[in-house]
Amino acid sequence: MNRIFSIIVSFGILTMCFLPWTLAAHLMLSFGSEETPLMKALQHYGSEVVVQKMIAEGKAGSLEPGAGYDGPIHYTIPNLRNSTKFMPILNQLIDAGADVNEFDRSGPPLLDAAFANDTEVIKFLIKRGADVDRQNCYGETALMKASQTGHAEALIELLNSGANKNIRSRDGTTALDKAKTERIKGLLNGTQH
Repeated sequence: MNRIFSIIVSFGILTMCFLPWTLAAHLMLSFGSEETPLMKALQHYGSEVVVQKMIAEGKAGSLEPGAGYDGPIHYTIPNLRNSTKFMPILNQLIDAGADVNEFDRSGPPLLDAAFANDTEVIKFLIKRGADVDRQNCYGETALMKASQTGHAEALIELLNSGANKNIRSRDGTTALDKAKTERIKGLLNGTQH
């Protein structure tokens, strides 16, 4: 009887300790995980023609941030980046109402582009209205991402677009503090070009 009671108590303690974590994990995995028609087309067909037709006909589903786990801009960039229709589709999405500053689990798309050193996408997003100093949930900016990854091309593009190098992340660091190389430090200090 004591053994059964001990097992029940142990189970109760474990349940109380891990239930919040289990619930949190479930919510994180299921929150917004519903695929929009656009996401399904990108994932299953991978055809820019299908995607363009869906957008033109208003059948892409919600283009609002939070529609699905990733917003339409975040979802389109990795799925169609190598397509010749990539930029026209991004333009079409933004013209149809997709937010160039949409926020997903990694922050706005500009941070992802800086992390990937994709200067073409950086230029495009800024031209279409991306906030060059928009921060992710850790307070990091695209400039900080370019700095910590050592991507000089992205860093130069962001600085030329007016990125603020003095913004501090939640941990109190700036892009200069996160600089991966001496060249990046020099670019941020204005001693290198």
